[in-house]
Amino acid sequence: MKTLVLLITALGVLTSAIAQNIAPEIEFKVLLVIKRESDTYSPLFLPLKARMTDVEIANARRCFEVETPAMVSEITGGKVRLIPTVYVSEKPLRIFEPKRLDSAEYYPPELLNEFYTLAKPGDYDSVGCYFLHYDTASGYKIPRAGYGVGGCDGSRALGMFAINCTPKLNLRDEIFLHEWMHGLDGFYGNKSGVKLPKGFLHGASSHGYREKPWHVGDTFRGWMEWYRDYLTTQVREGDQLVGLGSAAWKHGTMRQAGLKLAPNYKESPLPTGTYPEWIYELMKGDLSHAVLGPPLFAERLEPGELSRTPWRLKVWNPNGGAKAQVTIEDGTAVLVINNPSPNSTSIERTLSLEPSMNYVFSADVRTEGVRITEAGGRYAVNLYAGDSTSTKDMAGTKTWTTIVLPFTTGPKPESRSLKMAVGGFGSVTAGRALFRNVQVRKIGYPTAAKGPK
Repeated sequence: MKTLVLLITALGVLTSAIAQNIAPEIEFKVLLVIKRESDTYSPLFLPLKARMTDVEIANARRCFEVETPAMVSEITGGKVRLIPTVYVSEKPLRIFEPKRLDSAEYYPPELLNEFYTLAKPGDYDSVGCYFLHYDTASGYKIPRAGYGVGGCDGSRALGMFAINCTPKLNLRDEIFLHEWMHGLDGFYGNKSGVKLPKGFLHGASSHGYREKPWHVGDTFRGWMEWYRDYLTTQVREGDQLVGLGSAAWKHGTMRQAGLKLAPNYKESPLPTGTYPEWIYELMKGDLSHAVLGPPLFAERLEPGELSRTPWRLKVWNPNGGAKAQVTIEDGTAVLVINNPSPNSTSIERTLSLEPSMNYVFSADVRTEGVRITEAGGRYAVNLYAGDSTSTKDMAGTKTWTTIVLPFTTGPKPESRSLKMAVGGFGSVTAGRALFRNVQVRKIGYPTAAKGPK
């Protein structure tokens, strides 16, 4: 029922503008290519083999096709109209920008290759890509600076943007609006009569704007006041009002400029290669043939309190009775977490790691009576490394099972938080979990120079 109400509200905004015979000053045609699958190659990162769910695609379509145009119409009083088109591609995403060491940023030639099979110059003002940046089987995530990027390709007069798939995308998320507007900045920013705010689209806070709900009763906090004033030349800067608006729109659209260009487009070859087969085995959780360095955890754990080890207990509800300790089973040290009542509990430590390096965090895990008690919760017993999270289902009572979580560090030396948890990320969970053979090791890929020493 709530979804129906939101849809009626969004469509109502557009319908009311038409009913009042409000002729827009400008219309922008924007194409979104949804990459249903990722099957990637990178000389820096590990492979992704993943497929979006129908729900994830439906949420992205709803946000882009319904909510975002409604936002644009509402905040500009119908003066700007965004006309969306969605194409769900069956071609897998193959590569990320090779020059970026810190993020899953799209590779423009790949997006343009597909764009020009769908449209000709002048058909659209902007093209975007919605894609998976994580491996659903292993939990591996490519490091990223953010979850969206946008700009304008001046040689084609084409706005371009890309957005990482968000499993629970809020239908009123402003990410499509924001990244599309970066293309407007790039195209109109140097046009006569146009003065953009200092800091451009990221200058909201420095101009006194704050994140807040847009409508009374909204649970989603955003920057709609900023986008409104930015698109209508109402951002105050000293004694001036700056931003986009009529002074920009008089220069026409990107697609009008694109019609005048002769791009002489030729498909760009993609710098893809192949991984050794053992890498794919590792991503599936099989370490038997993996090329790995020595374990980075060399200490010997003695039975007793966790406080006597490098690991530390972290508890969401300190009154829930959660405890952790070290026991010995068959001569092997075992780390134990016990949540007698629903809680989110982890044993954690921080490890200094090398930059731009692939690692694997692994442990044998056994569970006893583990149950997720929070509605919508997804995490029973998991390993965590930064924002990568293992995905093996360990709810219930399970015998010893090896969990493997590969991860990649960023381009600078860093300390990475590693944890083993019962619950987490909104998953309140009860039960007992045991961890043994806990190890972190370098992965001998992509080159021997970067591999284990």
